Amino acid sequence: MRHLRLYRAIQLIVRTGSIRKASEYLAISPSALNRSIQAFEEELGIDIFDRVAGGVRLSVPGELLFRPMIEHLAEMDDFSFLLSEMRGGTAGALRLSVSGDLLGDIVEPVVADYRERYPKVAVEVMQDETISPLSARMVDLAISSLPQTDDGVSVVLSHKVGLVGRVAPGGPSPERKMGLSDIPDHCLIVPPIGSGVRAAIDVALRRRGVAPAARMICPTPVVVLRAGPVPDLQVVVASGRPDPHGARLVDLGGLRLGDVQITVMQRSEGTLPRAASQFLAILSGALDALDGPSDPSSGI
Repeated sequence: MRHLRLYRAIQLIVRTGSIRKASEYLAISPSALNRSIQAFEEELGIDIFDRVAGGVRLSVPGELLFRPMIEHLAEMDDFSFLLSEMRGGTAGALRLSVSGDLLGDIVEPVVADYRERYPKVAVEVMQDETISPLSARMVDLAISSLPQTDDGVSVVLSHKVGLVGRVAPGGPSPERKMGLSDIPDHCLIVPPIGSGVRAAIDVALRRRGVAPAARMICPTPVVVLRAGPVPDLQVVVASGRPDPHGARLVDLGGLRLGDVQITVMQRSEGTLPRAASQFLAILSGALDALDGPSDPSSGI
């Protein structure tokens, strides 16, 4: 339904505060999205957004329109859920928001497994370090590496995982533990601020007063690592998966980074759609299959 796509686009613009950023999520040009919004505004005879420096925000009429628009989307989502239930879960939709530091190593293989089991279910995965998409009913489950709470949101799964290092082939021996003395010789590759992995790294280095030779901030774990002259060291969650580019895993016990808490959240009200329940069961099994959390005595 065209109006639902437009409503979701407006919802995304409100969340990002920018037509350009929303268009990137929707994989359309900013000008095309802007034309759709302007045509809708002309049809209604109001300005939904005020154009301000750096983006847009809801106008006063837009704020009045936004609530019933979101309620209508929620009603249609509930209707889609009922249809999925009637089909026995063989069709429907699964919508996830995931912290960037969990995408490649934790969530990606689970999504692949899920799609093999339920090929008729439409899957939508967005990267977000917050629970805003869940609160706004844009997703069914939010998977975060940094525990968060909010009214109307409840935790359905929680699991601790350790952290490991990745280095280019030919780097340190995997049997050798990397310590603080190794940090100043490496380019440390970390996820953006707002993720559990980044928080663990920043706290550990700040408390110990050490700094890497260089730093690279990368939103996803998929990076081709360099061996020198300043070798890369990337810190990721311990998933047990081989690196697609042949990087080697190294023990970071000497850094005493502690564990990261993977938290899966859903909205408190209503029933979790069957597609999301099925995904949650697969994710729970995948997390249980990981090695247990690291020694608590190594925590920071």
